[in-house]
Amino acid sequence: MMTESIDLETLRVFRFVRDYIRENKIAPSQREIAKATFMATTTMVIHLTRLEMRGWLHREYNIPRSLHLGDLAPSDEKFDVFWQTALEVDEEKTSL
Repeated sequence: MMTESIDLETLRVFRFVRDYIRENKIAPSQREIAKATFMATTTMVIHLTRLEMRGWLHREYNIPRSLHLGDLAPSDEKFDVFWQTALEVDEEKTSL
């Protein structure tokens, strides 16, 4: 598992996908993810790839709505730690 920090935008994508799957019992489309996270689809795909590399998400290519949580996806408590750390880093960047 990758141990370096994870940026806020990537965490937003993960949080949306995780919550969407929990609520709807099906994965969101890439268009839905991009719209909900206010990203261009190509940018959002970069974040999906980062999440796949971490093992947090898995997808089957060329199969719609094939996203699912990966074996290394963090628990809600662990995600909250990642989220808080990313917020602090983002806050430091904007205050410079």
